[in-house]
Amino acid sequence: MIELDDRILFAVPKKGRLKDPTLSYLTKIGLSFHKNERLDIALCNNTPIALIFLPATDIPLYVANGKVAYGITGEDIISEHKLENRIEIVTKLGFGKCKVALAGPKNIDYSSFNYENVKIATSFPNITKKFLEKKGIKNYTINEISGSVEISPALSVSDLVVDIVETGSTLKEAGLIIIENIMNTEAIFISKKNLDNNENEWKEKLKERFNSVITAEKYLIIDYNIHKNNLEKAEKITPGFNSPTILPLVDKEWFAIRAVIKSEEKYKIIEELKKIGAQAIIISKMDYFVQ
Repeated sequence: MIELDDRILFAVPKKGRLKDPTLSYLTKIGLSFHKNERLDIALCNNTPIALIFLPATDIPLYVANGKVAYGITGEDIISEHKLENRIEIVTKLGFGKCKVALAGPKNIDYSSFNYENVKIATSFPNITKKFLEKKGIKNYTINEISGSVEISPALSVSDLVVDIVETGSTLKEAGLIIIENIMNTEAIFISKKNLDNNENEWKEKLKERFNSVITAEKYLIIDYNIHKNNLEKAEKITPGFNSPTILPLVDKEWFAIRAVIKSEEKYKIIEELKKIGAQAIIISKMDYFVQ
């Protein structure tokens, strides 16, 4: 029996689309642990935290009930369980992004579709009900299905579906199209409401680490050499956050520049630097970022 009395419990997904990126992020923020395949508990050997592996759909319930201090789950699950007021959303994590969408057979004109008495299959009955009532639809049937929702129209179980959509390929294969986006969702770091001092201290530490890693993944470091005649142009191309680091080289005609750039602008910046004669351009990833 693993002793957990002196540990802060942190619930993480044991399976599904959020599992692998969650474990990757936990490693990136410095949590060192080893999970025995037969156990759903892993003790962190460098922090007072114990990881509890649970289904993502159950995690907010454990956190809301207070025994588990923290958790990682999806925004959609919080909304479905109506737990917004019973847990704290500490920070969004930037992975597991998708949407909960209303979808239906592609051969129907939805611009004039009558939603009254519609049958909808979904594993998100509460989100679906809220969506329909917001549209003013009063007569409807929600058939709660735990999986393979997309095949229900073909089997006459439903007229439409409400489901998680990542790429949309599954819907397309089933002959369905997205009618309307209901909500965007991604992985979030949550905590219970009433943390003790130690739990609150570690919550803030983890929040800072998560945010630092998330920010680091949005940016890159660029190093290059530039002739003194194009130094001013180079500074405009790579201004960094406050300003770039500029160092003179042995050859007094040249300078070395280091700056932070947005990952999405990498190729555009490289092309612009080449036009002004930049040499020895090196791009490197950031391990950690503190603003």
